[in-house]
Amino acid sequence: MKLHAKNIISLFGFDAFARLLGFAATTYLARTLGNGTFGLINLGQAVLSYGLIISSPGLHIIGTRIVSQRSMNDTSVISRVTGIRLALACLTCAATTFVSIAFISDTTIRYIVILYSASLIPYALQIEWFYQGRQDIPSMGLSRTAGLLLFVVLLIFIVKSEANVLLVPVAYFVGTSLNAAILYSMHSREKSEAIAENNTLPGDLPWTSLLRQSIPVGAAAIVGQAVLNLPVILLGFFAAAYDIGNFSAASKLIFFLLSIDRGVYILFYPLVARTLSAAPGEVGGQVSRILNYLLIVSLPICAGVLVLARPLIIAIFGSQFIDSVHLLQILVFYFLFTILNSVFAFVVIAAGRERKYSAIIVSVSGIVLVSLVPLTYYWKGAGAASGMVAGEFLMMMLMYRQCRKSINATLQFSAAKPIVCSAIMGGILHFLPTIGLYLSVPIGFGIYAAAMIALKGIVKEDFIFLRERLL
Repeated sequence: MKLHAKNIISLFGFDAFARLLGFAATTYLARTLGNGTFGLINLGQAVLSYGLIISSPGLHIIGTRIVSQRSMNDTSVISRVTGIRLALACLTCAATTFVSIAFISDTTIRYIVILYSASLIPYALQIEWFYQGRQDIPSMGLSRTAGLLLFVVLLIFIVKSEANVLLVPVAYFVGTSLNAAILYSMHSREKSEAIAENNTLPGDLPWTSLLRQSIPVGAAAIVGQAVLNLPVILLGFFAAAYDIGNFSAASKLIFFLLSIDRGVYILFYPLVARTLSAAPGEVGGQVSRILNYLLIVSLPICAGVLVLARPLIIAIFGSQFIDSVHLLQILVFYFLFTILNSVFAFVVIAAGRERKYSAIIVSVSGIVLVSLVPLTYYWKGAGAASGMVAGEFLMMMLMYRQCRKSINATLQFSAAKPIVCSAIMGGILHFLPTIGLYLSVPIGFGIYAAAMIALKGIVKEDFIFLRERLL
């Protein structure tokens, strides 16, 4: 089996299972804790997400690029990147604890934030980025799955009601620590063999050089994460915990779908970085093909979510989250634009244009941050969701323009046939009698596949291309 096939199977095996575990944890917490307390957990996770960016300001992305280009000894890269991340994580954790004690009066929220921030330490020790650069997806998937499985098991056994809410970040810390331990154990066993096989010199990787390359990516990530988390924070000011819970439920479903986005990053980014280093003339064709395949996959998902949003929300979260339906139907377009934007963005980073990437993210995110305040104030969750979608669309268009400049190539892709086939699928599902969610999904898939074949949205050459590279 070829490397690409092995990695894809692992990604949609281990990693997809890990996503399902994470989704199961979210569903369990939503049902066990209720709207209000579930919203507090999401608030703690939002604070953690900022801490993760500050403690690793793009270092893992730059590290992946270095490893994929095989320009330096792996052990040297791991040692330097992990050392910087650990130092930043300790400082960030200490600062978060101090601020929480000094400024958060609510005892429950204070301890939720502090306990979630403790997970910055094991996150800093994780070396998933190294295995991504080596395109060793099975190792990444195994460690992530084991950590999340332990997290879910702990939740089921120790979190029984709202009174156990502080045990949620404790379980998260334990699961994250297991993930880091497995990866380091794997690397320790492989270390001598890796050094023997790697012909590159250990070399010097100054921490100043790493930070200089990573800070533009980190700055963009901080501002981008601010956009993702601001709706929850603004809803806390302008609405009730009930609204936070509804928005969180819809956004969690979208983030689950964005496992496709993670797949693009894991598989596509190191491949493009390596191609840009070895054969830059081939990058345009690679990007065009992946865009076509992503449109074929993502557009029917959007159509399916638009039609089946109501039964989807009820089946997963229960009828108490019924007001999440219209939010999900808005945010599904955020999913589509993010998927496409990720391709353009990682080409720009792989080409070494981190500052251009950062400039686009920061400028557009600044506009969105300002506009989200009135949108959330007047239209609550629907306004916040619409602002996020509009911002991601603008960012996608600007990143597409920069992507073309970075590789100096014309990208050839078309969304016409996938759009038509998705509309056909959605229309038929909409007018079908109520048949249940579990029948609607496979029927919709069959309708879309048949329409794509009939309209030649997928042709023989596509199957030949995939067979040559995967089998």
